Amino acid sequence: MYFVLVAVLLAVLACKHFILTPAHEISLVLVDSRPLPANTITVLNFDKVIIRESDRIILAQITDTLNPGVIYDVQIPDNKNYHSIQHLRYLILEDRTGDYFQSVLDMADGSLIDLQEPSATTGGTSIAPNDAAMLYNARFRDPGNGKELLENRLRTWNGQTKTVVDSVIGTLWAPNGKWFLAAKRVGREGQSVLWERALFDRQGKKISLPSKQFSVSRSTWSEDGLVLAMYHPWDAIVTIVEFDWTNDIPHVKNHTTESGFNGPFLWSPNGQHLIYVKYHDDGHTAFGNDIMLTDRSLSMRKALIEHANIEETPITWSREHGLVTQITGRINRYRIIL
Repeated sequence: MYFVLVAVLLAVLACKHFILTPAHEISLVLVDSRPLPANTITVLNFDKVIIRESDRIILAQITDTLNPGVIYDVQIPDNKNYHSIQHLRYLILEDRTGDYFQSVLDMADGSLIDLQEPSATTGGTSIAPNDAAMLYNARFRDPGNGKELLENRLRTWNGQTKTVVDSVIGTLWAPNGKWFLAAKRVGREGQSVLWERALFDRQGKKISLPSKQFSVSRSTWSEDGLVLAMYHPWDAIVTIVEFDWTNDIPHVKNHTTESGFNGPFLWSPNGQHLIYVKYHDDGHTAFGNDIMLTDRSLSMRKALIEHANIEETPITWSREHGLVTQITGRINRYRIIL
């Protein structure tokens, strides 16, 4: 009992808006807190960060000291900038010297692939979790009539490239690496472009989804791929879709849609709960946010930390480290008691 009280006291000191709940309800206990290393630009987990030092990107593991242990240390090629990292290994880089294009740098062996095409811009790169095949979007103009064209490409590390589906932007691989979420342009209504969000396989086969309006990049798969949270940031709506993957084909079992949510969303490792961020807005500028918890039915909403003032990379939730927040130059690890 003594140690539990100490842990709760530390949590209160770390965040004055910490919420205590009765023992039979959901509660949050601060387990550990560490300072961020200098030049940290992204927190990937409680013990892994991306550090930018001049022309180098470092994936580091941090400890209780201020001296991080280097996992990967790579030099960024000339004229390229850091965009993001995927699977704790692949850097997505961007080049703006001419037509914008993205590149993929394997931090493990230093190999680099430029996703560059003549008279086209490329982006939206997504790395498959099983074989590191790359999906990206190419945007260019038809030389005959000048109309803008969009094509989704699949490229392997040996250089093979093929078009999977056209008129697509935004891609998000399912955890099995065989299907991906994308937005396909299907027409116009007045001045507005109409988009259909759907799942596609590597041959372009399509599975329609119950919600047509959501952000692909801000949607989230559960770790096992059985549940997808599709987020519509403009209307603060989230749709939870449950799948059956018989014969590796996604079949929609059921879905639930509710309003009043803000992102990003993070699944618990067992796929039963979602952590999300709820923003407070005074009508002009955001002035704080709460870290919230809900379940797959979206029927329960619980504030874990109020007015957390989380930074750009707000939260992670891992099997090894529990809930992790980045607040005012530190990363804090919590244990959620459900």
